[in-house]
Amino acid sequence: MTPSALETMAALLACNAISVILLQYQIGRFLKREQLRYWIAGGTSLFIVGLIGFSLADSLVSWCVAMFIFTLGEMIIYPAEFLFVDTLAPEELRGSYYGAQNLAALGGALSSVICGFLLMHTPAPTMFYALSALTAIGRVPVFHEWSPNRLTAKIMHSNCIYMNLSASGMNGTLCPVPPPIVGTPSKAFWVSQLSLFFA
Repeated sequence: MTPSALETMAALLACNAISVILLQYQIGRFLKREQLRYWIAGGTSLFIVGLIGFSLADSLVSWCVAMFIFTLGEMIIYPAEFLFVDTLAPEELRGSYYGAQNLAALGGALSSVICGFLLMHTPAPTMFYALSALTAIGRVPVFHEWSPNRLTAKIMHSNCIYMNLSASGMNGTLCPVPPPIVGTPSKAFWVSQLSLFFA
């Protein structure tokens, strides 16, 4: 017997919640700045696989499997997103970067309109393919925006502060400051936020 929409939604929400409760900490503690670009690539790939799984799902089990894969991507992307902004942003513009990052939350309203339009005028799987395409587009600028020199300097600065604060009578003032980035959030940053707008 085919489950009703209410039963399907209840199962998906339960699957999402249980997965996050059991695995969020276990996954989050492995996130490191050094491999962050690869974590983001992996998380968005899981998003895409999960969305395609939704488009192909024909039973409650297949819906839940797709949701579990999608949730794995969610558990990677959300903490990695903040770590990415923290690493990318210069000290004097950190507030601006975090402000721009929070604009992605407005996508919840706009995506509902777009997804509703697609469901009304196209076959149902089209919505999931469109979201998959936006997710894939968003991964590219984030991946290429990563600056190895900036990343290395940031990690060294953080480690230096940590070691100095751990030593008696020392502080972080003697640590080399990461090279500044002059200007407002880059084009790649804005494009990445626009793609997450619809997720």
